[in-house]
Amino acid sequence: MIFKENRKLTVACLLLVSVPFLYMASRSSDRWYLPLIQKLHPDRDTVMKNINAAIDAKDWPVAKALAQRALHRFPADEGLKDASERINREFRNAQNQQERERKINRLIALANAQSDADLQNIYSNTLHDYSSGVVYAVRHYELVGRVGREAEEGLFDVFPKSAAQQTEIFETLDDNRSLDPEADDARLQHVYYNFYRYAAQLAEKDTAHLSAFLRALNRFNKGDNGKEEPMLCRFASEIYENNPQAYQSVADSLDKETKQQALNCRMNAAWPKPSRSPSDPGDTWEPYEFRSLGIRLLFENIKGVENYYQLSSNGNWLEQHRPSDDRTYGGPQIIQVLSKPASESIEETIRKNFIPPGTECKVTPYKAPVHDPNKVFLQIRATGKLEQQLAQSDGKPGCDEFGQYTGCEDPIIYFEYHPLESKTKYAFVVFGGDAHPLFDEKSIQLFDR
Repeated sequence: MIFKENRKLTVACLLLVSVPFLYMASRSSDRWYLPLIQKLHPDRDTVMKNINAAIDAKDWPVAKALAQRALHRFPADEGLKDASERINREFRNAQNQQERERKINRLIALANAQSDADLQNIYSNTLHDYSSGVVYAVRHYELVGRVGREAEEGLFDVFPKSAAQQTEIFETLDDNRSLDPEADDARLQHVYYNFYRYAAQLAEKDTAHLSAFLRALNRFNKGDNGKEEPMLCRFASEIYENNPQAYQSVADSLDKETKQQALNCRMNAAWPKPSRSPSDPGDTWEPYEFRSLGIRLLFENIKGVENYYQLSSNGNWLEQHRPSDDRTYGGPQIIQVLSKPASESIEETIRKNFIPPGTECKVTPYKAPVHDPNKVFLQIRATGKLEQQLAQSDGKPGCDEFGQYTGCEDPIIYFEYHPLESKTKYAFVVFGGDAHPLFDEKSIQLFDR
């Protein structure tokens, strides 16, 4: 009764009875209690041994639990602190890896859907993150036959609206490759490629979509996608090639930085294509770009040392010459790249710079050997009495060196201006007297540096 009524007295009595037994145990030579204590509270070396065993087994949850318990007992131990940091890092990596595997499996399931009903069912039971939305939109567009406003709008609803979203797509592809080294040609990468290809095709037909597409170019440029092929830029150049007026109009409506990126991509993959065969079957067209001048074109690479010509720049002129030619006084000049204010018409620029005051000359349209509705071709021609005098004077030039020669077989010369490529560049072209010059006259492209 007394023990039940007084707990403190009960505990005191138990301690009093146990003291002799504890004293005897402590004097014992075999220390029988030590294994029990060691099991319940192992020393530091045993703790590290157990932690390292869990690390070697890559059992990060167990390693993390052991390290946390050990740090409570040995909070100042630097070795335990280092081990704990490494375990926490590896534990997070393991969790991330598992999440990446689950994510890739979700995306592959969407990509492999064989019907729109199957796709809808899979998507309704999966996590609706950004990457899943992209794969769903692409497969839905494909499975409904790539027709219908709803499916088209679905593609642009998930079109990247930030550099982070843009980067997520490529990180997902990187994850896919790291999990499956043979996945470069796998279904998932094909879906992402089609995402941009379909968007480019729709952007070419709809200016609202084109605006979204070109805005993504700048986000693409800012995102961490340096290892990836710049697909958007390549597709953009194809849009420009097929519909240059719409491309330029939409680019002009964008902010300065995005517009510049769009203009840079405009020509990125659209190197000039030959408009005719070279002079001889064995010759080839070689692309030249003079970035400091803002011009690119094709020049004929003629086989044989005797006929070999080079193309080079000298000031703002392009010159063609043989390597052994004496260029003390300059080589044969073929194209001069000139600049103008963007707000000034090309006719006014030529008139102010090349027609002397009081001269009966004017800037007139020219039916050049090149026919291109997106380019402007002009000449300076004599008018009035001067034109009559020239007709009677055996073709002497009357409008300075840039004027039209008449009455004799002089070289064809003209100005050309490409407003869809650059509003500040134009060129003076010396076509020559032959049927074709060594450069492809239709390949000239002008661009802002």
